Amino acid sequence: MTKRCLGCGICCETMIIPDYGYNPETIKLRDNYIKTVEYDDKTYYIMRSKCKYLIGTKCKRYDRRPQECKTFPKGCEGLWAVINPACGMIQDD
Repeated sequence: MTKRCLGCGICCETMIIPDYGYNPETIKLRDNYIKTVEYDDKTYYIMRSKCKYLIGTKCKRYDRRPQECKTFPKGCEGLWAVINPACGMIQDD
């Protein structure tokens, strides 16, 4: 089954921060805080952090994008499914 990017741009506007003992109340006070996610017995803070190359929902340097963008969501499929369950890159047709 093929996975296909839906072009929503959410992955380019999201930063995933593993909890390394941060004070959750301090994290939640930040302007860019979105939500806290529990996955695989770990806590992650989801923050808004728009990529400087994102214009609307399109990457202005798509042909030269970094490797982690080319392979996304490889390595974090399960976590990303919790963060953005509508993502076409984790759903099979």
